[in-house]
Amino acid sequence: LDRLETWAAAVTIESGRARAAGATPADGVEAVLAARFAGKPQRAFESAGSQLGFFDTLSERDQRLLLARTVEDSSGYPAMLSAWSAGNVAALARSNERLFAGAPGLEAALLTNRNARWSRWIAQRMKQPGTIMIAVGAGHLVGPKSLVAMLRARGLRVARVQ
Repeated sequence: LDRLETWAAAVTIESGRARAAGATPADGVEAVLAARFAGKPQRAFESAGSQLGFFDTLSERDQRLLLARTVEDSSGYPAMLSAWSAGNVAALARSNERLFAGAPGLEAALLTNRNARWSRWIAQRMKQPGTIMIAVGAGHLVGPKSLVAMLRARGLRVARVQ
């Protein structure tokens, strides 16, 4: 990992943990939803490349914080998966709080700025007729800076469904 940028080392470690816990790209939300809604129009808020680009724009300080927190929290992926599977919103929010504590740049790049951009798009789209489904990572749906909070601040009604 020593030849990788700091953020890439963190992502590589966490990806390895996810694979060790049994995660595969075929079981990921993108693949599952794409198959389930095959034949319907689909678009993404972001590409995989743009998502990696968010990490690449982090300051070295924030990259080091990300790496340190990844190394310190060896239960990251399994804990998030368990919380998501159980619908444990409080545990998901605590995970975000641990990751972003004292790291406003990291939080802005990976969470807040993206949620703000998405909430603007969703609010505009909701003014149009038709039904759409939007899927985002669970970490974007919890806490005071969540996509849910931003949509509510824009006057939209947001309800959780199982």
